[in-house]
Amino acid sequence: MQSCLLCPVYACLLQSHSSWQNPTPAAMRPMMVAGDLPADFAVCASFWYAGFMAVIQALVSVVADQGDSLQSMTVGPTKLVFLLRGQLYLVAVSSRGEPPAALRRQLELLYQSILMVLTGGVERLLQRSPGYDVHNLLAGSKPGMMALVSWFGDCPGWMMGTVEPAAATAADTQAAQAALQIAIKATDALYGVVLVGRRVLLAEAGRGAAALNVYDLQLLSNFANSNYALRHSESFAPLCLPNFQPNAFVHAYITCIEPWQQQQTQLLPQSEPLQTEQVQPPPQQQQQQHQANGHPSSSTSSIFVLLISRTAEGFHKMAAACKTFTNTLTVSGGAGVLGRVAAAAASPSRGRLKVESLPAPLGGSVGSTPFWHAIIRFPQRHQHITLQYPPQLFATRSQQKQLVRQYCRLFCAAHAQLLEQPPLAGSSSTGIGPNTMLAGLSSQGDGSGSSTGSSSTSSSIASIVGSSSTAAAAAAAAASYVLPSNGQSRPHKVVWVTHQRWVTGVLVDRDIEVYATFDPLTEKEEGLKLVDMLRRLFADKSKHQELLVPGL
Repeated sequence: MQSCLLCPVYACLLQSHSSWQNPTPAAMRPMMVAGDLPADFAVCASFWYAGFMAVIQALVSVVADQGDSLQSMTVGPTKLVFLLRGQLYLVAVSSRGEPPAALRRQLELLYQSILMVLTGGVERLLQRSPGYDVHNLLAGSKPGMMALVSWFGDCPGWMMGTVEPAAATAADTQAAQAALQIAIKATDALYGVVLVGRRVLLAEAGRGAAALNVYDLQLLSNFANSNYALRHSESFAPLCLPNFQPNAFVHAYITCIEPWQQQQTQLLPQSEPLQTEQVQPPPQQQQQQHQANGHPSSSTSSIFVLLISRTAEGFHKMAAACKTFTNTLTVSGGAGVLGRVAAAAASPSRGRLKVESLPAPLGGSVGSTPFWHAIIRFPQRHQHITLQYPPQLFATRSQQKQLVRQYCRLFCAAHAQLLEQPPLAGSSSTGIGPNTMLAGLSSQGDGSGSSTGSSSTSSSIASIVGSSSTAAAAAAAAASYVLPSNGQSRPHKVVWVTHQRWVTGVLVDRDIEVYATFDPLTEKEEGLKLVDMLRRLFADKSKHQELLVPGL
């Protein structure tokens, strides 16, 4: 039964403050458990729940009696992180080495996924009726939360506050943007979003609306990709955007365009209406294709079009606008834009840049260059670019997840001072969460302000990356490193971590952050030069039109 504890488990617990002293069965019952659980978990679940919930209840009660709140605990290799949001306690348990700040961010997004279904009104409900059972309100939401937890290991965007752009040429992006703006204007929509799998092709705001919050965009992407029913018909669902208006619903029109639909659509004459239901493959076959991609309800090349409105009216108007949008980008003036975008996402590289295609000495086949992989973060644009994982080195999804977790550790080490800041007053209320740190990360400058190499910074980084001698060396190097720039020196924050499997490092600049992986024999000086080459390559703003999503 200890194996249950050694796997990431995210238990969203219903905890009524008034019931801590005399817990009722409803208060002791977990509201939702999501995570990578062992196959025999169902057998031992009831026994494990009883012990785990009793311990959690006792810890929360003792600390609350002292007028404090429990933040995190470490028991051997296992970390427990607690998050209090109103009447709800969320708990993360992991032994995979994630820093507490990363687990806390995951809990924040899980809580916001609850708000997406229930809005902040769930807190007022629990204040009025502490013993109310929330299970019925969350009926059907478990697959979405499971998909969100699974996505935490596939992409570091939840930690970095970014989304990954879909692969598309600048011309195709401009054509799609123009068509989406017409649809938004015709329906008076609040936002328009086009997703390719979990990657973002477009995210446009309507008249008078601010840019869509990146965490709301991540939640929308998870909702669309984790609901298999959305692939068979148009949907008009009430959803809450927690970082936009946490106490009210907006209404989202969602339709899915599968790759096979695009191929059939492009073969039809322009005057002939779309007959997608006649060429639809069997749902069983479709579901098998989705499962082959690692997610039971997602496909990397499925295209979702979302139009978000403040009101519940306008479904037919949005459906017509979306059909016009689709026709424009498949069989008429767009000349197959959506087909090309889906084809790139369905390719073995998923449309990502390959290491071989980079200029020398960065580029080259495995073995000819020490450079293996990188993620480029653009903090001001809330986006990141992931290079293709070399199949010789990261052939399985498990290996890719391990590297993603390492990038998250680097992010926490590079931004340790900001992550360690005490929470703002009232941070347990609805609407304060990942967005608070997102604002801080976007405005912290080029890193020169924290380049003094203080002992507190070094110790905090050492606690994140580990306690070994290599971690201590990384902590000492994390303060500042000066790289030459056309004869002038410019300060950058650098974290460099050596490991027997690989060498990883991050360079933090004002407009760009480079997270890179190298051969384990790579020397620090050589690796930092290659990292700086990557920074210069992707800092060229002439390439951003081709690589990044406009409007974010």
